[in-house]
Amino acid sequence: MKRLYWLLAVVLLLPASAMAAEGGLKLLSFTTLIGEIITFAILVWVVMKYVWPPLMNAIENRQKEIADGLAAAERGHQELADADQTKATILSEARSKGSDMVADSKQRGDAIIDAARQEAENEKARIIEQGQRDLDAERVAMHRAMEEKLGSLIISGAEQILRREVDTKTHQDIIDSMKKAV
Repeated sequence: MKRLYWLLAVVLLLPASAMAAEGGLKLLSFTTLIGEIITFAILVWVVMKYVWPPLMNAIENRQKEIADGLAAAERGHQELADADQTKATILSEARSKGSDMVADSKQRGDAIIDAARQEAENEKARIIEQGQRDLDAERVAMHRAMEEKLGSLIISGAEQILRREVDTKTHQDIIDSMKKAV
């Protein structure tokens, strides 16, 4: 409203200053002054009625857009800060889960290695035991084979002795000594 008063003062004093520049200070006539006041009042009314509202609406809309833009920027900054915090939380959780997975995988790997080692030890013991049984069986088989061969050698020796001489007492002593040896 103060602007309106200043504008009114300038409009009223402008004709007076123009007259002073033309040749001297003359007072305005009363009718001219009233005409100028009425014209100015009509101009002010037209401006206030038709120009001022759209101008004020445009200013208010622009102020609202600026305020909305600032609020949106503030929300964007807040959302960005929240997103950064969420990102940091998610990365922390992912690192923690990754560490847990690595530790769990290492434990499982160690367990698998231990199980394989134990299975290999068991297999080794089984193979050694099987080899010992096979060795014992082969030893028994060789012992039997040697007994059979010895028996056939004894019979062969006895046949040769019998062919050369037939002495029952000597033969009986030989047979008894062979029985004791076996």
